[in-house]
Amino acid sequence: FDPPNTEGVATGDIMQFIFSGAPGNHTVSQASFDAPCVQMAGGFDSGYVFVPQASDTPPIWNLTVTNASARTLAIYFYCKQTAGPVGPHCLAGMVGAIN
Repeated sequence: FDPPNTEGVATGDIMQFIFSGAPGNHTVSQASFDAPCVQMAGGFDSGYVFVPQASDTPPIWNLTVTNASARTLAIYFYCKQTAGPVGPHCLAGMVGAIN
């Protein structure tokens, strides 16, 4: 995830998600504070992105922040993959927030 600091994000900033590490399918899906592992209706979703076993060029997905000045709450996101050796990725800690 780049930039690692997600505070003070402004309209037009691009948040870059770099898919590396654990191979398999992963997502960047919008959630809410109240339901951090549930896709938010109408929220953003990268769709499943395949992460190969090893790669010099990991897949990247960009999120352009819109209307940051009107936002009063953080933007929450998670990985909605439910399969894998650790179980659902969200429950294993694949969650985050943009403030």
